[in-house]
Amino acid sequence: MRVNGRSFGPFPLGADWQRADFPTDASAWRAGVNRVQLVWTGAAVPAAVGRGNDARELGGATDYVRIQVAR
Repeated sequence: MRVNGRSFGPFPLGADWQRADFPTDASAWRAGVNRVQLVWTGAAVPAAVGRGNDARELGGATDYVRIQVAR
């Protein structure tokens, strides 16, 4: 995961749907708009690995993202 260009992790994930918490440093965040990127190390293009015609790079699915400040 990246927050405003700073990398955090890796965070192990299983194959099934699950809740995942990704702790970060407060210094990675800034007032206003922040850029959060979920990076999948096992991402691949299905068409390139013989799994259909999809040319997008895919690595995982995300249902929702919630940003929470720990106090």
